[in-house]
Amino acid sequence: MKQMSPLSINAHPPIDGCQVLAVAGEIDLATSQQLRSAIEKALNRARFDRLVIDLEHVSFLDSTGIHTLMTARDWAAGRGVTLKVSKAHDMVKTVLAMTGVMPELVGDR
Repeated sequence: MKQMSPLSINAHPPIDGCQVLAVAGEIDLATSQQLRSAIEKALNRARFDRLVIDLEHVSFLDSTGIHTLMTARDWAAGRGVTLKVSKAHDMVKTVLAMTGVMPELVGDR
C-alpha cells in the first residue's frame, strides 16, 4: 500500500501585490480539497492582484490537482487576480505540459 504524503501549504505575506502559496507534498484526490481551501481563503482576503502557487516541493500532481488549479485560476480571474504556478519541475512539469495546461498556468514558459 502506498504511503500517503501529507500536503503542507504556507502562505507568505503579500509583497508588491503578489501572494505566494508554497505547496509541498502530493496534490491528488486525497489532498486537493486542502489546496482548494487554502486558495479560497487567500482569495477571500485578497489584497493582491497576483497569486502564485509555488510547486517547487510538490512531488506528485494528478488530474484532481490539475482540475483544482484550473478552477482556482478561474475563481481568481473573477476577482481580478492573476493565478500562476511557479517552480514546477520533474514529473509535475511533465504532467502540466502533457495535459496542455502549462501555458495557462505558467505563462509562456
